[in-house]
Amino acid sequence: MSFIRQFFIYGLSGAASRLAAVVLVPLYTRTLSITDYGRLELLLALHALVVILSGLQTESSIAREFFEQDEDQCEARKRSWWALTLSTLGSAVISVVAVAIWNVAGMSSELNGVQLVLLLALTLPAQLLGVQLVMLRFQGSAMRFALVSFADLTSCALFSALYIVTLGWGLDGALLGILSGKLVCVMLAWARTFGRPPQGGLTWSTAKKMLDYGVPSIPAVLIGWIQNAGNRLLLAVALTLNEVAVAGIAIKVAAIYGFVVYSYRLAWEPFSMAKLNGIDDDPHIFNRALQWYVL
Repeated sequence: MSFIRQFFIYGLSGAASRLAAVVLVPLYTRTLSITDYGRLELLLALHALVVILSGLQTESSIAREFFEQDEDQCEARKRSWWALTLSTLGSAVISVVAVAIWNVAGMSSELNGVQLVLLLALTLPAQLLGVQLVMLRFQGSAMRFALVSFADLTSCALFSALYIVTLGWGLDGALLGILSGKLVCVMLAWARTFGRPPQGGLTWSTAKKMLDYGVPSIPAVLIGWIQNAGNRLLLAVALTLNEVAVAGIAIKVAAIYGFVVYSYRLAWEPFSMAKLNGIDDDPHIFNRALQWYVL
């Protein structure tokens, strides 16, 4: 598939999942108090951090190794189930640590028990959906990738509207709406991604290869988190929750311009991986792709 076609199919449909954060802003600002919206911004920033730490970047390993497996379905299935297993273990460990910190630090005034449970429950589905989207993108399943991406956008919006507007659950409803949408999307993509457990079981050598590739990339991913979400925590230290809410809205609106760059990245990753073995035959392929990015 050409790079330009990948840009429009995978890139733009993948950006739809990020649009959810923008689409939900009018709903949040009209149904939540400005203080609750500021608190939601902080919770979602913490959620993004927890997902990074619990997943150990296993999706990066799946993406990197896909084209070196010669489409070995058995090996691909083992990697996908190791990603599921490691994400589940990581989520469990993070949950135990988070509950311990919540109890010891006395954070019940800033985060009640229901919100903590919803936040931790959201961790695993969000991580698994991220892995599934990577698998669909690198499998070349364009229609399925687009379907799941747009389902992520619409389901989160519909469930959030149901819980916040119809049932009046406020901030708890916002978190539950995101959780419900992620669960629907995980099940929608399950058969094509995880499916049944692989024959022959799982070998630790496969997990070790995945961790050897994924874990060293975590510091770079954390820097990205600080730039994109962690700044809410820094703002909360210096400002009030009301001001964090205003800043959060402004950041989301400004992020619309980043969707083109994000679309390029989604298209670039599978394209570049597929071309690694053919670099000797066409040494300038990456230069031409970079020219499109500059444009």
